[in-house]
Amino acid sequence: MNANANEAYQRKKYSDKQLLSNILAFAKPYWKLFLFSLLLTAFIVMAGLAQPYIIKVAIDQHINGIYAPMVYVNQSEKDQALHTLEERGVKGKEVTTFKDHTYFRLNEAKTEMPGNFQKARIVSIEGTNYLIHGWNTSIKNPDALQISNNHISINDNLYPVTSLKGDTEQLFRSQDYTGLIWLGILYFVLIIGSSVFTYFQNNTLQFTGQSVIYDIRETIMRHLSQMQISFYDKNHPDNQRFG
Repeated sequence: MNANANEAYQRKKYSDKQLLSNILAFAKPYWKLFLFSLLLTAFIVMAGLAQPYIIKVAIDQHINGIYAPMVYVNQSEKDQALHTLEERGVKGKEVTTFKDHTYFRLNEAKTEMPGNFQKARIVSIEGTNYLIHGWNTSIKNPDALQISNNHISINDNLYPVTSLKGDTEQLFRSQDYTGLIWLGILYFVLIIGSSVFTYFQNNTLQFTGQSVIYDIRETIMRHLSQMQISFYDKNHPDNQRFG
């Protein structure tokens, strides 16, 4: 190893932390662009997580929502019933009015309800939907139930049932169709929005990265152009070869 090579080898070495600090100094002028990219990333992630959740809500609350537990009251007691549900912290919404009764769909079955509330639930038996009055908990195997004289036997108890067909069934599904439309619109807005923001995020990061690299190259070139000729004589490539 000749003297010049040894001198080059002994030059001060910078730690990774120092090198990172020097590079961040070049990135600092573009902190707003980095922050903008970070915000776009957060939106893209949230949009991606929201899409399967929207599908879940569509299936649970709208496609299969008709089979959720319900309660009903006389139509004249509707306003009072809404107030009572809010007071008790019961999550539910008004579905429809059928045969002078107003029906409310609940998020979960309640074993205890005020006296003016009656339980109800729609079940599918052999492809036909039936409205059961007096029962609103889930039934594991509804096809095994027997209907006779507009009554159904559940756990050795008889409950009145009403067959739902055509327009009658649509009364209990009308809000589901509206909800599905709005969820579908929201789903596609998230897809389009996520794609647009992904495009801007990629371009912003590429522009920022190329700008930082350009600034580094320009700084190095400016520094080298200001060096004395003796520096190049001393650090000529032929002088850096090992003997």
